[in-house]
Amino acid sequence: MTCDNSYIVCSIDDIPNRRAVGLVLARIDEATGGEVPYPVVLVRWGRRVVGYVNRCPHAGTRLDWEEGQFLDTTGERLMCGKHGSTFALADGACASGPATGSALERVTVEVIDGDVVVGGVRLAVAEEGDPREDAEGAPGAPTSAAE
Repeated sequence: MTCDNSYIVCSIDDIPNRRAVGLVLARIDEATGGEVPYPVVLVRWGRRVVGYVNRCPHAGTRLDWEEGQFLDTTGERLMCGKHGSTFALADGACASGPATGSALERVTVEVIDGDVVVGGVRLAVAEEGDPREDAEGAPGAPTSAAE
């Protein structure tokens, strides 16, 4: 990974094979310097992990149609629960539905020594003893895994 900023967000073992997990990270807004939510979805396929911002390009809503449910019935595409658009896992391109012609926003992800590392964005990192470390939805905390 050739990014200036890179952060371990979970272990590859936290993502079941051929499944997706949603994380709500916090990134630093470049305009204000404040923290803003950065919801991402990570999909594991064997030893490979791909990531996208958890936002449908058509509706602007989160993809998970039910908390932690990101994949279509075949398990081979991401799906927007709001309007049913489906997206290729490999590149985020819309395969069908109202978002046709658009794509999900890619998140730079790499697996290094079993850790899933996100790069290319400045994340807010909790200091030791910060109550955010134990809070649900804290940076790097999985929201849930697809069943």
